[in-house]
This record gives sequence, structure tokens and C-alpha cells, in this order.
Amino acid sequence: MSPSSILSLSLPADLLLLRVLYALRGFAVVGQTIAILVATYVFNMTLPLTALWLGVGALLLFNLVLFWWVFNTRKVTQWQWVGHIGIDLLVLTWQLFWTGGSTNPFVSLYLLPVALVALALPVRAVIMVGIATSVSYSLLMLFHKPLLMSASMLSPGMQLHVLGMWVNFLLTVALLTAFGSWMSHNLRLQRDKLQQARAKAMRNQSILGIAAHSAQAAHELNTPLSTLKMIAAEMKSRADEFPADLRDDIDTLDQQLDFCRDSVQRMVKGARAAAEHNTRKVSSLFRETLARFRLLRPEIELDTTLPDLTGTTVQEALAWQHLLLTLLDNAADASLAQGHKHIALNVTRHGQQLTIAVTDHGQGEPSLTGVALHSTKTHGFGIGLALADLTLEASGNQLTIETLPQGHVAYVEMPLREEPL
Repeated sequence: MSPSSILSLSLPADLLLLRVLYALRGFAVVGQTIAILVATYVFNMTLPLTALWLGVGALLLFNLVLFWWVFNTRKVTQWQWVGHIGIDLLVLTWQLFWTGGSTNPFVSLYLLPVALVALALPVRAVIMVGIATSVSYSLLMLFHKPLLMSASMLSPGMQLHVLGMWVNFLLTVALLTAFGSWMSHNLRLQRDKLQQARAKAMRNQSILGIAAHSAQAAHELNTPLSTLKMIAAEMKSRADEFPADLRDDIDTLDQQLDFCRDSVQRMVKGARAAAEHNTRKVSSLFRETLARFRLLRPEIELDTTLPDLTGTTVQEALAWQHLLLTLLDNAADASLAQGHKHIALNVTRHGQQLTIAVTDHGQGEPSLTGVALHSTKTHGFGIGLALADLTLEASGNQLTIETLPQGHVAYVEMPLREEPL
């Protein structure tokens, strides 16, 4: 169990401070043990050792009994919190009673539980603990066992008392510094996480708006695409009337219109597929994705290496197809910018996971290093990047880009599932 998981600010405040109190109680056991040994064997003080060791043992036993509960409970009431503080105050009062009462320089340790309660509990609980500490301090002024010091320790300057106050000051500074630094560090982490969550919420809201407009655009584009398809079909039927190079352009136009029509249909079907969890065979996913890319970018020479994908499926197939097309499209743009037409897609399988590597021949910093709803291309919108980021986030992965002497390699992991029989 790491310290970051034990004392994480993702926990509720009362549970977090309960664990802090548990840790401080452990420090108190160690500190009191050292103080008793030093006072007895270094300063030759006559102390009621039986009573003091009884107090240390009570704290240690209390911590041992509560160990499992403190680190496994998910809810703690304010009265349980107050009860724990009450035990600590009772033991502290017991120890101070046998060692000089209010004249003991460590009496200011009463302030620590008040500070902890003020951070986590309502005002009523803080007032109760404040009253308890004040009453305990006041009673110690009237009732306590005086410290019995050797003659060498008695002096007009009260050297022992001054030394105790010095040790108490150093202890207080150390605790406040450590606790304050920890709180400050975790608050900064919490603030960073909050900013990231806000940025993701804004991005998701933007994509939600795009999805709504896409649904409307799909219906609006259906009619003009059908008209253009009819015109292209008529032009193909009269292909003999056109020059040979123009006939090739007509064929390309017809293929592009087919692609646009299929894309519109996929937009309409996408919501239904998402609602059905959108699981597909991995082999058909790659086959369709590569066919779409070659249709969109006929000028690119794509080298592919695929493993045996028989019997495997992937969830969120539409999102993964968007991601693959985005990676291939960015690689194509990077290579063309340097006068190259070659890119490569290498897929290797490791158990139930695919490692996808897309290699380009571009130079400089890769363009797919961050995701936002803007594009580095003059003709793009940046939606592909946002969808790519959502896909990676949903699968718990992230994009890794390696810079080569002549190009880049983008790596991403795809989780696989066995195809049901």
C-alpha cells in the first residue's frame, strides 16, 4: 500500500483526515517512547514509568486494533472522528498528568487535534474538541504529578523546561512543515486534475454538438448526393463521347460519390451501432479501413503487414476505424510534405492485444501530439484528432510517437476479444 494511495485527496475529507490522524498517532507512539528513554537514561529523571508505558501501550494497541478498519472503510461519521480524537486527548492528558501537567513543555500538543478537526469536521465538532482540550489543560493546572528532577537539573534558568520547549518547537515545526507540504502538493495535483476534467468536458461538449450537426447534415446531404450519383451514372453511360483521360476522371468521380454516400449512411447507422456496443471482427475492420483509405488517398503507396486475426473481435469498432484513418491520413500528409508517397502500417499481435505502428517519412515534430478541436491542416477541422483521443481514452491507451532519422512511427495498442462461438 503506497503512501499516495493511503493519503489521497480523492478520498472524502473526513476519511482522509482520519488516516492522517492514524499516522500521527503512530508518530506519537515513537516520539513518546524516545522521550521517556531520553528523560530516564540521559537526564536521569525519576519518572512514573509504569503509568507512562501504559499510556504508550494504549495508543499502540488502539492503532493496531483499528488498522484494518481505517484503511478499508469507505465512510466515517463525524462522531467516530470525534471518538478517535477523544481517545488521543485522553492518553495525552494521562501522560501530561504524570509529567508535570501544565508545566510540561509538550502541553501545546493539545493544539494539533484541534487543527485537524477544523480541517474536516463541522463547527459543532470543532467547538466540542476545543472545549475538551481547554478543560483538559485547565484541569492539568490544578491536578498533576510534579516532575522529579535530579539536583544537577535544577537551576534558576529552568534549563530542562527550556530544552523541552525547544524540542516541542522543533517537533511542531516538523509536523506542520511535513503536513503542510503534503497538503499543498496534493492540492496542486487536485487542481491539475480539475483543469484536465474541465478541458475534457469542454471537448466532449464540442463533439456532442458536432454529432448533432452531423446527424442533420447526413439527411441534408442524402438528396444532393443521390442527384450527383444519377448524373455520374449518366455520364458513365455516355463514356464513349468523352476522351479517355476524362473517362478515367468520371470513374474516379463515381467512386468518390459512392464513398460519400456510404459515409452518410454510416453516420446514420453509427448511433445505432454505438447503442449495440459496436463489436466487429478485427479482420473485416482492417480490410474495410484499408479499402477506404486507398479510395480516399489513391496517390499514397501503403505497405501493410498484418498478423492472423481469425477469431478476434474489437469493441467500439467505428471509433477504432476513425482512429486508424486519422493515423494513416496524418502519415500520408507528413510524407507528401517531404516528397514521399510511401507509408507503412505494421500490426503485430501479443496475446489479446495488437500493437499498431504507422510509419511516415515526414520531418520535424509530428502533427498528432495533442488533441483539440482544431487542425494543423488548411483543409481540416481537427475532428479526427478529437475522435482519436476519445478512442484512446475509452480503451485506457495513449498514442506514442517515436521520431526516426527520416520520419516518425505512431504506436497504439488495440485490445482484442475472442469471437463468440
